[in-house]
Amino acid sequence: MMFLGITYFGMICLYFVHGGRYTYRNKWLALLSAWLFFGIFTNFLLPFCLEWYGRGRILNTVCLEQTIFVILGLFVTFIALSYFDKEDYIRIAKALCLSASLVASWSILQFIGFDPFGKIAVYRCANVVSACLDNPNIVGNYLVLCLPLFFIFTEKKYLLGLLITVVGIGVTRSNFAISLGLFSILLFCFQYFRRSKWIILFLSTLTMAGMWAIYALDLLKLKAVAGPLSGRWDCWMIALQHLKDNPLFGQGLGVWKTWMPKIDTTYWLYVHNDWLEKAIEIGIIGVVLIWLVIINTLRNFNFNEYKVNYSYLSMFISFLVMMFFSFPLITPTVGFLGLIAFWACERL
Repeated sequence: MMFLGITYFGMICLYFVHGGRYTYRNKWLALLSAWLFFGIFTNFLLPFCLEWYGRGRILNTVCLEQTIFVILGLFVTFIALSYFDKEDYIRIAKALCLSASLVASWSILQFIGFDPFGKIAVYRCANVVSACLDNPNIVGNYLVLCLPLFFIFTEKKYLLGLLITVVGIGVTRSNFAISLGLFSILLFCFQYFRRSKWIILFLSTLTMAGMWAIYALDLLKLKAVAGPLSGRWDCWMIALQHLKDNPLFGQGLGVWKTWMPKIDTTYWLYVHNDWLEKAIEIGIIGVVLIWLVIINTLRNFNFNEYKVNYSYLSMFISFLVMMFFSFPLITPTVGFLGLIAFWACERL
């Protein structure tokens, strides 16, 4: 959260220093923003976001933290959509490629037994490949979202970075990240070669054969990601029960952490399905508004500047898929990548 806060406040300070003003207009994003502010106003007046303390009531700080970051996120979104252009997104892609290469290199060092953290690190997972992003799955998600950005550039150093990032995804042993990485690469290839029917036919055949092999042979062990044994089903069923309490309007940003159900021996801090968690927080109406913003972005997407645009589109769609089985929106580093991908797809 510190990283995200510094980034947000840095962008806001630059905005005021340069005396900027908003020039961007999007009615769907405006409606979503209005709905979020409506929810923030109403839920802070309801018991969901209040805790009893002694003889008075105080704000639930868990809800307050996420609310503050949502407000800041909306602010910097309108700043980015007003001022960032193609050259800015190319510079951002270069920075993220460098970041992914460094994170992957760090992870590889941890995998082979040389931990830069030394003995001061305490890990919650058997696989110590966590770089500085908490656990291997989050590292895998971060690297996967950066993966298509390497295709923008032709220099050999980016090819080397791509190879390092692919190896980094592999050493995380995150089956979901590996499968999503393959999906992201195929998505870019389908867009890039869309005018060549033979290549599209080959890619389609390869995709169908691969999907059959992955499903029939369970090569990536994906059944463990969302299967009954993973605990996700139990968590999702509990979440659906909470959703019924106020399905249309939601119960407040960050409200899930006030419940944190215990399944077996684990407290579930997140639903592990951002779409379901957002439905609990901002209601079905809020989720529908999010999808209207997404549909509007995809409908107006520009296919002319193919490499930059296709890479960011692959990144954005991969993030949307990730939201079904993980919690990227609530992970600051990964969530910020999704926000950048949205900005790029909306404006390029």
